[in-house]
Amino acid sequence: MPISDADLLAQYRRAEAEWPWIAAVERAVKLPPMLLWAVGSRETNLRNVIGDGGHGIGIWQRDRRAWTLPGNVAWYLAHPRRQAEDAAALLLGLRGKLGAWPAAVAAYNAGEGAVRKALAAGVDPDSRTTGGDYAADVESRRVRLLTMTGHPAAPATTTRSAMPATMLSRHFSTAEFACRHCGDLPPGGVSGALLAALEVARERHYPGGLTIASGYRCPQHRLSQASPRSRHTKGDAADIPPVMTVQQARTCGFKGIGFSRSGLVVHVDMRLIRSTFPDAGTA
Repeated sequence: MPISDADLLAQYRRAEAEWPWIAAVERAVKLPPMLLWAVGSRETNLRNVIGDGGHGIGIWQRDRRAWTLPGNVAWYLAHPRRQAEDAAALLLGLRGKLGAWPAAVAAYNAGEGAVRKALAAGVDPDSRTTGGDYAADVESRRVRLLTMTGHPAAPATTTRSAMPATMLSRHFSTAEFACRHCGDLPPGGVSGALLAALEVARERHYPGGLTIASGYRCPQHRLSQASPRSRHTKGDAADIPPVMTVQQARTCGFKGIGFSRSGLVVHVDMRLIRSTFPDAGTA
């Protein structure tokens, strides 16, 4: 459900005037800035309403079928700050369980179970959400709000070095995945399934930390020019230090696995069909 910058900013200005404490709720639990605003925008256009056939209550549409309201519907609608705190706690809890913000935001819409099944199958969790784009759309709204309001965390559009390191998961940030050519991130966001598998790999095989050598590559990147079908152009691939064996990488959940002459893994991705191949740096 696309929304223009003008409409999005108007929603924000109206909600900010009515509920100026939303940003404080975000800061209190260290949510990514503007996440509550973006989720509320996607859910209700930042309006305090009853939706989803009477099941979704409030700005962030707490679902009465899955969650017990702290009071009746009228009480909950009359306490929007409690709604914000509940939404923030749910998002934070999902991120803790699933290890990555894209997966957590997808689960806010589709449910934790559906997202876990998608991750286990190597499928982008966003494909299980309403419209197949919930998490990507929320992130788009969040970044646009950061930019339009002049927020200190707004991403730079010129150089990668200027981009603030917003965390995508527990250990991986936007700065690590930004294109080395232009500083951009993939239009649809970094794959939640990839981030989840990287977190598993880091925990099992990289005790000193896992550094992403190359993440997203825009179409103008020299390696994209050499290999336009590279998974790096899709936002679901990463080049990593040669530590894991192919079998170890497979058990972490990666689908595409590229290995060096030594036999150790240097490239991983989430292509639909499992594939193992020698990697020359353009996969």
